[in-house]
Amino acid sequence: MNVCNPEEPFLLNHQVNLRTRADPALPEESFGNFIWLTATKCINPTTHFKDMVSEVHRAIRKIDSEFVKVLQNNNGYYEHFEEARKGFRKGANQLSFTSWCKFGFYDVDFGWGNPIWLSCYVSPNSESEFFGLVNLIDTRSGDGIEGWVTLDEKLGAAFEESDDLQINHVLINPSATC
Repeated sequence: MNVCNPEEPFLLNHQVNLRTRADPALPEESFGNFIWLTATKCINPTTHFKDMVSEVHRAIRKIDSEFVKVLQNNNGYYEHFEEARKGFRKGANQLSFTSWCKFGFYDVDFGWGNPIWLSCYVSPNSESEFFGLVNLIDTRSGDGIEGWVTLDEKLGAAFEESDDLQINHVLINPSATC
């Protein structure tokens, strides 16, 4: 189990959809993973939540049409990938963010009706450990966002105890209040 080291900063990364950032934009129906992984550092995400969000937004804003053009050049992708990879130290504290918002998953019907509820589930029996993952998904009603947060026990306890997060930003267990 990956246990966070509070002495080290957190490396935050967020997957960015490159389809809409290309010029001209690629069709949303394009098949494949047209994503880029941004990376930023945060000293303590449980006490400096607003700073963390600002840093992630800043990194995402850098992924524009010019950035996509550079990726498309001869070695552009590999050069940027190697540069980004330098920030990913083995054993470092990492939080990965991805968003499935506005993907229209609740509109999909494979013949047995639309989904009632979507989740991001990792089996406790899985050989892979997906700690440090935050997956954002639209609510079925479309008026909110669910965040599926998978953390190791130590960081999870700190996350649940954060007054700033609980009071100002999230409901840890929204089903208990509904």
